[in-house]
Amino acid sequence: MVFFSSDVRDLKMIWQVEKGSAKSYLAGTTHLFPYSFKKSLDRLISSADAIVLEAPVDEANMKKVIDNGLNSEGMPSLYNALDDPTIIKINKELDFAFQRYTPFLFSINTLSPGNIDWLSPMIKGLRPWMAFFNIWAHYLRKRGWKHIMDVDAFKIAKERGKGVYYLESIDDQIEALNGIPLEKIVSFLKKIDAREECVEKFVDCYTKGYFLELISILNSFPMHCPSIIDKRDPVLYEQMKIFLEKGNSIILIGVMHIPGIQRMLLDDGYNVEKI
Repeated sequence: MVFFSSDVRDLKMIWQVEKGSAKSYLAGTTHLFPYSFKKSLDRLISSADAIVLEAPVDEANMKKVIDNGLNSEGMPSLYNALDDPTIIKINKELDFAFQRYTPFLFSINTLSPGNIDWLSPMIKGLRPWMAFFNIWAHYLRKRGWKHIMDVDAFKIAKERGKGVYYLESIDDQIEALNGIPLEKIVSFLKKIDAREECVEKFVDCYTKGYFLELISILNSFPMHCPSIIDKRDPVLYEQMKIFLEKGNSIILIGVMHIPGIQRMLLDDGYNVEKI
């Protein structure tokens, strides 16, 4: 498998996890990114017995996620929680040419004279987390973020004829998404006009492997919350131990989970070394 794209980078968020004779690798992923890590993933996957992802990424399971996000019954509205200045800031990111990325644009409203409200038809009726990811995906794709590491790993594993396993079900992941606090989403979006530097620093730290600096950036993101991190880290860890004990596995989890997982590994006597 040969990769010639100029977007391809070497993955530097990898840890070797070893205990006794069992050795595996833990990769901290970012679900959307401007660069591809297919070359590194192919190298890791080709030599592993088991490829382990957080949750399924096939089309049927992704449809379950979307269907849940579209059903906002009994859920608060992100749009109603945003003040007018924030809505105007977000609308500046949602120019008309960029609407081709969303299936949720049905009509155009006017927020105030001279301000077209692209946001209202795009996120009204969505659960808060789905509305947020729709906005944030627009923001990132506009800046060239197009690669999805989990999907790339899944496809490479299938092409290599490798077994793919999961640490949780898609229902578990949906439950976690529904627990992201609305107030944290609102707080993040209020500063969307000041996120450019943060995003650039994130890319720089991730590609260079600056882990501690990266985690300090991620702390401000809505996903850094108990339902995504604190509640799931122990569950993810218990499931991955099955593969760690066998060895020769590559486990891919969101980079936000690495600090908690690393602490549990060290407590259990594993040697964890960043490579």
